[in-house]
Order: sequence, then C-alpha cells, then structure tokens
Amino acid sequence: PKLTELLKSPSDIAQENAAGALMHVTMSKEARVAIVQADAIPRLCELLKPTYEPEVSTQAAGALLNLASDCPEYSKMIVKHGAVAPLVALIKDGPTLAKEYSAGALMNLIRGDIVVAADAAKAGAIPALAALLTKSTANAEALGALANLASSSSDRQIAIYKAQVTRKSVMLLSHEDTEIRRSAAALIMNLAPQTKIKERIVEAGALKALAAVLTDEDAAVKERAAGALANLFNDHSANVHAGFQQAPDMIPSLVAIIQQRSLSEDARRQAAHALAMLAAEDGPCDAVWSAGSGPPFLALLKEGIAEAALGIMNLSWRWPEVKQELAKGGTIDHLMKMVKTGDATAKEYAAGALMNMTAGSLENGEKAVGIVPALAELLKAEATQAAEWSAGALANIVRVGAEPQKAAIDAGAVQSLAALMPRVSPNGRTLLVLALTSLSDSQAAAVRQALGAKEKQKLREFRDCGDAELNDYVHTFVDKLGSG
Repeated sequence: PKLTELLKSPSDIAQENAAGALMHVTMSKEARVAIVQADAIPRLCELLKPTYEPEVSTQAAGALLNLASDCPEYSKMIVKHGAVAPLVALIKDGPTLAKEYSAGALMNLIRGDIVVAADAAKAGAIPALAALLTKSTANAEALGALANLASSSSDRQIAIYKAQVTRKSVMLLSHEDTEIRRSAAALIMNLAPQTKIKERIVEAGALKALAAVLTDEDAAVKERAAGALANLFNDHSANVHAGFQQAPDMIPSLVAIIQQRSLSEDARRQAAHALAMLAAEDGPCDAVWSAGSGPPFLALLKEGIAEAALGIMNLSWRWPEVKQELAKGGTIDHLMKMVKTGDATAKEYAAGALMNMTAGSLENGEKAVGIVPALAELLKAEATQAAEWSAGALANIVRVGAEPQKAAIDAGAVQSLAALMPRVSPNGRTLLVLALTSLSDSQAAAVRQALGAKEKQKLREFRDCGDAELNDYVHTFVDKLGSG
C-alpha cells in the first residue's frame, strides 16, 4: 500500500522508485495479489502516458509486464484501464528499456485474447515491434508479442510478414538464449498457416533451422519447432518434399518427440501432425515408416490423439504389409473407438484411417463391421471431408457382406449419401459412388428407392465430368443397381 501511495507522489523520483520497487516485488505471486488489492493497476497504467517522465513510464511498464504474466484476470484489469495504446507508444518512442518492458507487457496482454490483439494492431503494434526486432540484436519480448499477434488472424499474419521479420526470426532459432529460440519458433509457427507465407518462410531457410532445434534441450522449443513444421507442411506438398530433401534427419527427431511421454501432449500432437504430412508423400512416407513411427503412432492413438489417426491414414495407403503390421497392434479397434467418442477432428481422421486400413483388405474390413452405424452417422458431418472419408470407409467395410450392408441401410446411409451429393468435392465423388456401389451388392432395391431425380441427375454430372475413372465407377454402379 505504501508503494502504491508513492505512485501518486508529485515527485518524479518518488514515482520512479515506487514503480521500480513494484516491478521487482511483482515477481512474487503473493506480492502481486497484495499490489492488486491495493489498487495499483490504475495508477501504473496512468504512469505509462507521455505526460510522465520516460524513466517513470519505463518502471511502470516493467511492473505491468510482471503483473500480466500468466494471469488473465490481472491482464483484463490492465487492459480495462487503457494500457494497450500507451504501451505501443512506448515501444515506438520510449527509451530502450521501456521498449523492452512494454513489448513484454504487450506480449502478456495479447496472449489468448483476440480482442486485445486486434486493438494492439490498430494502435500500430506490428510495425513498432518489427522495428524493435530489426534494430536490436535480439528481443524475446518483441518476438513473443508478434507471435501472439499472429495467432489465429490471417490479416495480422500478412501484416507481420510484410513488416519483414521472417529472415530475422529464422536466424534467431539458433540463438544461445532459450527465450529467444522459444519466441522465434512460436512466431514462425503462428505465421506458417498462411499459404503464401509458408513458401517465403521456407525460402528464408527455416526447414533446416527448425529441424536442428527439434533436438533442443528445451521442451518448449521442440514443441514450437514441431508445430512450425506441421503448419509449413500442412496442405503443401512442395514444402514436404523440400523438408525431406533439405533435412531428412527431421524424421527420426520427430519420431523421438512422439515417443517422449515426458513432453507435453501438444508437443507430441504437433510432431505427429508433421510426420503425418510427411507420410502423405511417396518418398518421405517410406522414411517415416522405416524410422519406426508405427508403435508410437499406435500409442498416441490409444491416448485418443487425433493426429495419430492422420499419421496412420497416410502410412497405410501404400503397402499391404504396413496395414497388416498396424492391424496386429489393435489399430482397427482404437480407430473405431475414436470414431465413436472423439471430437470432430478425431472422428474425421479416424474415418480416413479406417478407409485406408480397410482398402483392399477384407480381413481388416471384417474387424471394422461394428463401426458401420457410426460411420453412417458421420456422413452427416458438417465438415465435407469427414463425410467423404466416412463414405470411403463404408465403401470398403460393407463389402464384407450382406449384414453390414443392411446395417448401413438401416442407419440411413443411402439418404445421407444422397444428401452429400450437392456438396461433395471432386476427390470425394469417387468415394461416394463406391459406397453406393458396395451397398447395392445386397441392397439394390433400397438404394434405388432412396435415389430421386435430383440424385440421378447428379450421378449423370459425375459421369460426364471428364474423369474417366469416375465415369467407369458410375457405370459399374448403374449396372449393379439394375433397372430404374
């Protein structure tokens, strides 16, 4: 309370000393509680304004940095008292130490709060932080604030990229300071979802640098590097091949991460996602399997981690031997459980994995017949890809015999497949037609009854779309369906 009172003193020196003392004591959780109860936050926010001496504002920013650290409640109080714009102003024009403290405070305030991030961006935080990063040899706080600004916002990701911090961030991945490596990896991870930015990050030499820190002594650096690679590889075949060519040693490093139970679930999830993207391509797929990824993927699958199902989906599409090896470990049962109990993403990936695990394998299809009703339900999923992969899995599984075909019919699979026709993707059309064809083995009458004029017109469009393979599949379906 005494220090809080001194913040109101007319003496600049008293204000500076009080704010400096508060900055140091706020490193203690117990002290932070007492300081907040003494109503210090409004006064500290007031001292950020340019009407006060720069030295006073510097110490106030440092105190707010500590108060906002890992405490959303205090962060909201600080934001409520108007700290964001003055902190950005200090990053732009304050003394060197004020810039650093203000960047750190802003980093903490933005974390997980999209409203504050938007307000900070409007106040000019991105060019200010980029300038700070460019001028200084290294600044973990500026990197961290930019990383938090980049999270979940395409517009801010593009703005940060245009501020030309990409190459500096890649260079800082090898810095001796752990906090700087953490923040650099986080910034790259949060910029990488943008398709155009992915390519520029790779051109800046990120793949080798990220591969190198997958073995970092710091767990957070590993996690963020794995996340950066997952985002760079996601839906980008060229980046996957570039990563495999430039740094093939990333594969055993990623496998090591998914095996380390001492690491966080997020770390193992990110590494599994990166491996799954590598496994989606021919050359890297063999390397991922040869690196021993099968057992750790299965272990993650048992924990209900969706990305493990995606990895198994991409591994199992190439070789019958891989399917057999994965099936021996109980993969089918765990995928069935995930389809029934997982979240939307887990169900989608598990359906895709079942589709590939049962393709060309009646033995695996027989093991999976119990999942037919759940797959029929998944045909109604809002995510088109989940519905399409469910159709693909059904196409393979119901081939086993009349019983699973009837179970699918009873679960409304034909009606759901018909409803899927207007929104199915070009890649999903084949899966949909194959599912209808498989159901028609013993349930042609039920399929005919469920297909009206609109559905038949869609099938004609599929037939005439210029895809020769799809044309053949539609003809096969119509022949099996018979008259009508």
